[in-house]
Amino acid sequence: MNITALLGLVLLLPAANRIQPDHLPALLEVAEQAGTFKTLVAAVGAAGLTEALSGDGPLTVFAPTDDAFARLPAGTVEDLLRPERQADLVAILTYHVTPGTVTGVDALRAGEAISLQGETLLFRLEGGALRVNDASVIANDIEARNGVIHVIDEVLIPPTPTPVNPALELIRGAIDSGAPLYNDGQREACAAIYETTAKAVVAMGHSSVPAEAVERLATALDESAKLSSATDRAWALRYGLDDAARILMDLEVGDRPNAGAEVSPSEKVLFDFGSDAKGWPSVNDNVMGGISRGGSRLSGNGTVLFLGELSLDNNGGFSTVRSPEQDLDLSGWDGLLLRVRGDGRTYNLSALRNDRRNELNFFQQPFETVAEEWIEVRVPFDQLAHRVMGWVRPNSRIAPAEIRSLSFGISDKSTLPFALEIDWIKAYRDM
Repeated sequence: MNITALLGLVLLLPAANRIQPDHLPALLEVAEQAGTFKTLVAAVGAAGLTEALSGDGPLTVFAPTDDAFARLPAGTVEDLLRPERQADLVAILTYHVTPGTVTGVDALRAGEAISLQGETLLFRLEGGALRVNDASVIANDIEARNGVIHVIDEVLIPPTPTPVNPALELIRGAIDSGAPLYNDGQREACAAIYETTAKAVVAMGHSSVPAEAVERLATALDESAKLSSATDRAWALRYGLDDAARILMDLEVGDRPNAGAEVSPSEKVLFDFGSDAKGWPSVNDNVMGGISRGGSRLSGNGTVLFLGELSLDNNGGFSTVRSPEQDLDLSGWDGLLLRVRGDGRTYNLSALRNDRRNELNFFQQPFETVAEEWIEVRVPFDQLAHRVMGWVRPNSRIAPAEIRSLSFGISDKSTLPFALEIDWIKAYRDM
């Protein structure tokens, strides 16, 4: 992010949020006068951010001390200060800054904030101290003319962006654009988007897209060309896009070294969300005309976050994320064990036979969370209720071997923002 973009973000803030004591020095001056942020001040200068941190603001800075920088691996700071590493240095420094004045109390209430770098900072209370990601705030709410400083004991490193297969990104974009059009009655427009996307992915060829995905899309294009109804064409193409996306997601997930590893004869790790894991695709109520927002992203700390906000407009009110379809090899296992940290709301865990976005046939069990506390949740397979289009089918069960995808969801009719953090998911066997 360049300096112009940084200043642009600041200028977009509401004027009311810019009122700061004029008699105080600016953020960078406060840091310089303290004498314990020499490395940070030098890094700000090398990154060309001096002007940005001296402007009107307001900004909130999570400032690592010199000791925090000293704990980085030997040579890291010197390497980042080289001119050719300026972009990386800017990314790290702007990850420590958020727009507006965010006090310690504000941080705890919000739970998270978007940094100027673009990634999210997470806040929590641990051992009586405010934490930002894995760093402790050792002094907070230090006022400056153009913002506030919180002193932290570790340097925050932004998560490495996960590369996305361009074909998969194209398909996801087409579905996100086409589904609302379909729900709005614009079936021709939806079918046109799906057709154009399918042709574009096929044109990428086998060198960029697995042959199985190319062939599936080619078949969908042939089938749709024989149909006169725009509705039928849209669905024929959509099924093809869904299948191609599943193939591409399977390719992205690959063979993770920890997936399926035996922890003991009674447990098996299914998902541990390490640095090589992927976020789970979202399926919100917009597939039925709603406008709720929700999705998943890796925290960078070995967990995945399910975040969003429900809307009850247009008869909506649900949000879900689901794992890519894969062989979970659950035959002979008795249930699932989860380690999660939530916000006190009730969530649902669902088992599905596939990961199609339009799938409304699943086996579900609700579970309650305890606000800001890690808990383990045990979900026996024989307690999963079979739901079809919202209706429960009693005495219907899913065989563990049939389960190809797992899903987390929320539909509690509350419009407050929700947040569920998942550490791992295991299969367990009663011994």
